[in-house]
Amino acid sequence: MPPVREASMKPTAATVLPAPSARATGPARSGRAVNTQSTRSPAILLSAPERADGLWLFDGYRMTSFTDEEEDQTEAGRLGMEWLLDVALKNAGAVFDDGPSAWISHVVVDRNLITGQNPGSTEATADAVIKKLAAPASQAA
Repeated sequence: MPPVREASMKPTAATVLPAPSARATGPARSGRAVNTQSTRSPAILLSAPERADGLWLFDGYRMTSFTDEEEDQTEAGRLGMEWLLDVALKNAGAVFDDGPSAWISHVVVDRNLITGQNPGSTEATADAVIKKLAAPASQAA
């Protein structure tokens, strides 16, 4: 998947980044709302460029993804991973917001970024995207 670039953001409805294990049903689109589906999809945000002030494009954004605790309970986590996503997002400048416990549905909406913590968050994440897209443009930002 190519890096996220400001220049590639065109005025369309949403960008949907499905979890690596999910099937993409169509091309990604950029615009008013960004939905990074559950689990590890927020990893693509790490490739986003720096802003004019030198900080990561998503610095200070609240977001969620698979937590270290959840990752440790997966086969890949038990085998040992080179790096963990929640730590990488925090180190990049994200305000990591995980649910009160592992494996429950948890969605975070910050500006036009919508993230889901784990596969159990998929339906709630989709609902948040629909709500964001249905809101008038002045409320969507």
